[in-house]
Amino acid sequence: MLIVGFFEGALEKAKEVLDCAEKKTNEVVNTSKLRINADTLNSQISKDYETLGNIYYQLVEDGLEPAEEAKELVSQLVEKNERLVALKKKIAESKGNVVCSKCGFANYDSASFCSACGEKLK
Repeated sequence: MLIVGFFEGALEKAKEVLDCAEKKTNEVVNTSKLRINADTLNSQISKDYETLGNIYYQLVEDGLEPAEEAKELVSQLVEKNERLVALKKKIAESKGNVVCSKCGFANYDSASFCSACGEKLK
């Protein structure tokens, strides 16, 4: 009887360990997906800035006003930057960090002030 109880207890502990490992694996996978999305968006933003720079350079060289194309690109960049900030916040939160509302720096959850800019966090 003692041996059966021992094995039942060991089996229950093994199940708990596996459940914990599964939870951690899912957290890592979700964080990785967020990072990939953030990297992809960051790459798109860089390309858009390059395109915008080329448009403005040509306009200045030609002595013209900003084109509708440039205005639309600026609008898209604003939206993409907002999405990137939101993704970075989710990544930080998934790691148990707090994101500074002023500068966007990811601080430890226990921090009262931002390590980068000194802003009060809580």
